[in-house]
Amino acid sequence: MLTQILTYHQVTPGYLDFLHAFGAQGNPRGQYFAGFCHQTMIEDNLQAPKMVGRSWRQYQMCYNLRGVAPTKGRDGKITEWSVRQAAIHHQFDVVHGTAVWIVTKGRKDILERFDQLTKQSPALSFESSQDCFKTSLEVHRMFYHWSTEDWRQYIDWLEDGLESNTSLALYGSQESTTSRPTYRPRDLQEIQIWKEKTSQATMLLESNADVMTALQTYYVKLLANEDFPLKFECQKSIQRFAADVDGNIVWIKMQVRRLNLLAEVIGDRKNLTFFSTDVVNYQNDNSTESGTGTSTTSYSHLAMMRWLQVTLPLTLVTILGAWMAFKTATISQKGSEMKDSLVDRKNKVATRWDLRRKLRDLERGKS
Repeated sequence: MLTQILTYHQVTPGYLDFLHAFGAQGNPRGQYFAGFCHQTMIEDNLQAPKMVGRSWRQYQMCYNLRGVAPTKGRDGKITEWSVRQAAIHHQFDVVHGTAVWIVTKGRKDILERFDQLTKQSPALSFESSQDCFKTSLEVHRMFYHWSTEDWRQYIDWLEDGLESNTSLALYGSQESTTSRPTYRPRDLQEIQIWKEKTSQATMLLESNADVMTALQTYYVKLLANEDFPLKFECQKSIQRFAADVDGNIVWIKMQVRRLNLLAEVIGDRKNLTFFSTDVVNYQNDNSTESGTGTSTTSYSHLAMMRWLQVTLPLTLVTILGAWMAFKTATISQKGSEMKDSLVDRKNKVATRWDLRRKLRDLERGKS
């Protein structure tokens, strides 16, 4: 059925790339794929088969966007977030105003939004081809607004997760007489997971911005196409659409800056948390009868050895690499100097032979 639909509407093959990102996957790498494809055939003298309701003077495009959705536990609190993607294909006949939309997405939220938009929005109309074109812009706007809705709350959740995992290492007392929590390697792994989530969110938001920019650029260039019959009637609508896209891109860039700052904070907190592990652990001894307690230091030989096993080889490799680079540069410099010296010697010998030859010629001339 899907093959017949795509064939009947002559859907561009690029849409299949977006469809491959859906389905069960052991490693969901498909969610990182993003793009924008288009095909424009709106020439007035276009030779195409005649069909009822179709002029074949049309353009088509396909792209995908990613949003996020929360998962709540039984207590109503958010326990996790998941990335949701939508693949969109759109065709528009510039003569009859007929449009084709093929949207692939899990769950029915996009379908419900589409029904609500087409049934309840007073700004939509299908009476003429220019009205249908303006309506298609509203549908695009609905899609990219969906892709930006919950990202701010998701970044808030990332920031809260970082604070809950590292706040004691930053704000806890560092006095030797105060008991402090000891972080374990598992805690470092959890912080690394938060960092990876932050990097993933940055990439997905930037991909959404790139797709929106490509969509905006396409419609702006459509105004400059002499074969586009609706460019005068729909000029203001395209300009408003481009301005709205600009606003969304600015908002995305602000969230990306938040994520970049969060990534830096996570890196700093990870380093601080590492020095709060049990390589050296300060504890209070409250076993005295007076109850005042004394400060004791417990030293973990195994943890220190693990730390040395990591740092010493890295230090040795760094020193060895620097020494090899220095030797290579020195040998290269000496080789260059020797080459220059040989060239000078050859030039001097050639000069001497030339002088001798000239002297001989002069003596022969005098004789």
